[in-house]
Amino acid sequence: MNSNSKEMKRIIDAFKKPLRLNESIDSGSLIVYHRTDKNPIDFNKGFKSSQYGGKYGTGLYTFYDLDSATNEFNTEKYGKYLLEISVQNNGKFLFLDPDLLKKVYGSNISLIEQLKRIFGGEFNNFYQQNKETIDELIGVSDKMGEEPYEGARGTNSSDILGGLVFRCKGFFKKCDGAAILDDLGKVFVLYETNLINPIRYSEDNGKTWTSIKNKSSYNIGKDNRSGEDKLSNQQSSGIEI
Repeated sequence: MNSNSKEMKRIIDAFKKPLRLNESIDSGSLIVYHRTDKNPIDFNKGFKSSQYGGKYGTGLYTFYDLDSATNEFNTEKYGKYLLEISVQNNGKFLFLDPDLLKKVYGSNISLIEQLKRIFGGEFNNFYQQNKETIDELIGVSDKMGEEPYEGARGTNSSDILGGLVFRCKGFFKKCDGAAILDDLGKVFVLYETNLINPIRYSEDNGKTWTSIKNKSSYNIGKDNRSGEDKLSNQQSSGIEI
């Protein structure tokens, strides 16, 4: 095999690999991981909204880093099953991890610029409705990445998303997910479950996998939901999140 053939094989093999969010987001989809103690096959039935919500609002909580998803604490706390999920990248995600942000956009663009890209022509209205809170969060975002340890960066990241979720009217109307540095690790919260396609699951933290990718796993959350809470009109069957 000549050098050109070897290089072509290397490129083809690279494209066969699953896309990892912390490696690249250039494709139309990305890979995240969800831990659960529920039978992963049930994820083909869709989702229904939990009455409790979560730390950053109601959504599917995943990890965009396999090390975060498989560490001892998260494995014991969230269940033995590790579900690998493909998520359609629709450009409506917020990135609050400075390193990941740079990989996505090529530079650490500002929080306000990210929100402008997510909200498009509706940004001015969103900003005017929530100006005081957004200006406060911009100050917090300016400090991201300056602290000498990741825990501090995670706290800033958490504060920003928490502020947007619980203090900014209209945030869920456009934002479909967010990547943050959390105490649990590198967390990606999916608010729009229409974008989720389960691929496979593992009971041994990724050493072996069982495929669950089939036609019934596509558009599993499709329910014509509307309003700020994208899970408010969820179907009654399926996994509670």
